[in-house]
Amino acid sequence: MKVTFSPDAARRRGALLCAALLMPSTSMAVDGSRRLDIEEAVQLALTAGPDVAVAQQNVAVQRALLSGAEVFPQNPSLSAGAGGRYGFADGPGVDASIGLSQSLPLFGRWGAGIDAAAAGVTAAEAEVWAERTRLARAVALAFVAAQRAAGQLAVADRRIALVEKLVDTAHRRLNAGDGTILDVNLWEAELGQAEAQRARIRVMDATARTRLALLCGLDPSDPPAVDGELTETTLAGWVAETAERADLTARAKRIEEAERVTDREEAKAWPDVTLNAGAETEGAWWRNGPAGDVVGGAGVTVPLPIFDRNQAGVLRARASTGALRTELARARLVADAELAVARAQLAAFEEAAETLKTRVKGKQSATLELLEKAFIAGKLGVADVLLRQRFVLDAEAALADVAIARVRLSFASGALSQRTATRMASVETAGGER
Repeated sequence: MKVTFSPDAARRRGALLCAALLMPSTSMAVDGSRRLDIEEAVQLALTAGPDVAVAQQNVAVQRALLSGAEVFPQNPSLSAGAGGRYGFADGPGVDASIGLSQSLPLFGRWGAGIDAAAAGVTAAEAEVWAERTRLARAVALAFVAAQRAAGQLAVADRRIALVEKLVDTAHRRLNAGDGTILDVNLWEAELGQAEAQRARIRVMDATARTRLALLCGLDPSDPPAVDGELTETTLAGWVAETAERADLTARAKRIEEAERVTDREEAKAWPDVTLNAGAETEGAWWRNGPAGDVVGGAGVTVPLPIFDRNQAGVLRARASTGALRTELARARLVADAELAVARAQLAAFEEAAETLKTRVKGKQSATLELLEKAFIAGKLGVADVLLRQRFVLDAEAALADVAIARVRLSFASGALSQRTATRMASVETAGGER
C-alpha cells in the first residue's frame, strides 16, 4: 500500500518541531517524594546530615574528657594494719596502725590537664564548623549537578521527540518515492544516539540526586527532586569578600590544643607531693587491759625527678605541635592557590557563559525564523536544527560551570564558612527561643 505524502504539511510540522526544540529549556519534573531548593537542601544537610553527626560525637567525647580532667586527679589512700605480740610477761598483745596519704599536684599538672582538655573541646567544635562548611559545599555541588542533569534531560526528551518525527517522515518520504533508504538509516541512527544520550543523562541525574539524598540524610532509594533552573544569577549571592576559612581555623585550634598538651607533658616532669599522716599503738592489751604506747606522725614524700622526667612525652608533644604548624603553613599556601584558581575559573566561566548568551542564545530568536523558512523551502536540513539544540546544551553546561565555580570560590574565600556559621547561629537561636 502506498502512503500519500504532502511535502508542504511535512515541512510545516518540521518547522513547529524546530521551534519547540529551540525554546529555552526548563527544569524537568522528576519523580521524588520531596522537592528541595538549594537553601533547603543545605539547611537540611547541616541539621540532619549524617556527616556532621560524627564530628558532633567527637565534641561529646572531648567534653567528657574535660569533665574528667576537672576532677581532682588523686584520691586519698587509707591504710590499716594489726599484728600480734607474744612472749611478754603480761600476756599477749596486739600492735595496730592506721595511715592516711594524699598526693597533691603542686606543680601545675592538674591545671595543665584541664587546659589541654578545654583546648580539645574548642578544636573539636571548630572541626564541626569545618565539616559543616565542607558539607555545604558538597550539597551545593550535588544540587547544581542535579539541576544541570534535569535541564539536559528536558532537552534530550525534546530532541528524541523531534528525531522520532523525522524518522517517521523519512519512512513516509521513502514510501512516497521522495526519499531514500539512506535518509531512513541516517535518522534511525540519530534516534539511537539521542536515546543513548538520554540514558546517560538519566544516570547522571540519578547519581546527583542520590548523592544529594545521602548528604541531606534522606532515603537514597527515593531521592528528592531539585527546584529551580540554572541561570546567570544562580548562587551569585554565595560569592563575597574574603573571610576566615573554617578548615584553617580548625587546624589553628588543633595547634593550640597541641600546645596545651605540651604544657601538660612538661608539667608531668615535676613529681606530685604526697602528704602522709598516721598513728599506731604498741603493746595494746587483750582482755580489756591497758593500751600500750600510741605513736602518731606525719610526713611528706617527694619523688626525685633524676632519671624519668617524662622526656618521651614532652618530645612527642613538641614534635606533634611542630608537625601541625607545618601542616597549617602548607594548608594556607594551598588555600591561597585555591583562591587564585577559583577566581580565575569563575572569571573564565562567566566570560564563556556571556559569550554563549550573546552570540548563540542572543541571536537564536532571529535565526529561528530564517531556519524555519530555509527548512520549509528545502534549502537546509534538520542537521542545522540539531546543531542549534547542541548550542542550547552548551549554554546550559556553561551556566552549570559558573555555578560550580561560584561554590568553589565561596569555599576558597571563606565566604561559605561565614555563611554556614551565620546559618547555624540562627538555627541555634531559633531553637533556644522555642
